[in-house]
Amino acid sequence: MYQLTEYDIHQWEWDSKHEVFTGEAKKLYSHQCGVPFPNGRKQFRILNPKTGGFRRFRWIGELEGEWWYESEDGIGARVLVDKE
Repeated sequence: MYQLTEYDIHQWEWDSKHEVFTGEAKKLYSHQCGVPFPNGRKQFRILNPKTGGFRRFRWIGELEGEWWYESEDGIGARVLVDKE
């Protein structure tokens, strides 16, 4: 069975006005894997260790070097991808 990649909430910047998490792919490390942003366009979770909660994000599209994901409750996650 596929296990979702999980990231700590502290690796993301939160924009409360637009309700979007933003992170750079090269700086997003999962505790499950030693490479940055290993999940690519698959869904993932952002964990909040303070509350014990999490949100699951699913791929919705790509726009100008940004990969966009959305949670079930409409919160966005934007991953900045290097185009080297």
